[in-house]
Amino acid sequence: MIAEAARDVGVDTDCPLAHAPQGRLDDRPWLERISYYDVARLERLLQVSCWIVIAYLSGMRDFEIKHLQRGCLSIHQAPDGHVYRHRLRSLAFKGEDVHGVEATWVVTAPVARAIAVLERFQPEDQPYLLAPALSSRRNHPRRTAFPVPNSNTTNKDIAFLLSWITSYCSDHGRPDGIPLHRGRLPRLTTRQFRRSLAWFIARRPGGTIAGALQYRHQCIQMFEG
Repeated sequence: MIAEAARDVGVDTDCPLAHAPQGRLDDRPWLERISYYDVARLERLLQVSCWIVIAYLSGMRDFEIKHLQRGCLSIHQAPDGHVYRHRLRSLAFKGEDVHGVEATWVVTAPVARAIAVLERFQPEDQPYLLAPALSSRRNHPRRTAFPVPNSNTTNKDIAFLLSWITSYCSDHGRPDGIPLHRGRLPRLTTRQFRRSLAWFIARRPGGTIAGALQYRHQCIQMFEG
């Protein structure tokens, strides 16, 4: 029976998943196969990647992103089916009540895609999109009312992603790795993504007003500062 199984599935020192990676880089699969033993690590990378897309392209604060729940995205379409607006619903915490208040952010298609990925990522009985993956050591059988990681944990996940990208590019001979800063990888935190986007928006025509609306500041002077 062992010999027949070996002829059927082969013999390997690894345990690859039957799923074939679909993503492509330069028209080639980004990975030939996914090892069972890498699933937890790749899930961690996928989740923090979605966090980065949302944070950078929405201007939401970390805690506002952590409050995103299943069904938070609404898509507005014209009669001809053209999508003209994506909106995210969460809780805002800038000068608001300590428990936050309901708020809406206008976002772009990449953010909407990140939300869709996170909704598929979580089991149906988990409402919070940034809750730890089922394979994560941070996931406990007894769930808390708000089971999402704190900012320090997300900062560590961002550093882990930068390190993984650097190793991946080096192993595959790619020139588009993370540029080093003073001989080492940059240290990024959850706050920097929001500030970077604000810098670009403020320098567009009419950007100051747009930024004040999107970032929920009480006065334009705060945004310009």
